[in-house]
Amino acid sequence: MSRVRWKIANWTECEQLNTLLFMLFGTYTGQRSMATMFKLTVGQVREALQQDRPCVRVLSLQDKIKMEHCVPIHPILIEPLLEICEGKQNEDRFFEYNSIWMWMERQKIPMSQVPGHFVLGDLGSWYRQESCLAMLESLFPPLRRVTFRSLKNRW
Repeated sequence: MSRVRWKIANWTECEQLNTLLFMLFGTYTGQRSMATMFKLTVGQVREALQQDRPCVRVLSLQDKIKMEHCVPIHPILIEPLLEICEGKQNEDRFFEYNSIWMWMERQKIPMSQVPGHFVLGDLGSWYRQESCLAMLESLFPPLRRVTFRSLKNRW
């Protein structure tokens, strides 16, 4: 994952990797994009990656509902997280807020299963939907796939 395979005009490779990693981090963790993810620091991510089981500690002041909690890091995210940490100070913000948010606001990426366009809040909705499906499938093996076509920021 060290090389981004798609190109956004006039963006550096670092900005593109940051955007892709932001999407993956939101998808794999279900964290709120603007309320939590944009407040994470490089130091928090570095500290998490040094653990046997990587887990980011989100402080109460970084959470919308002011609750401190830990967020497990999926193994697929470890290498790109390390790459973004290189050359940054611990107190720096991990994700670059303005470039991602402004780009997403202008894109109006259409949704394939529901009317409307993709917004950053959809990352958490997808995470919750997939988590529920995984739980249902483990409890009821015959229930392999359920499609929630109307799910879009409804949780």
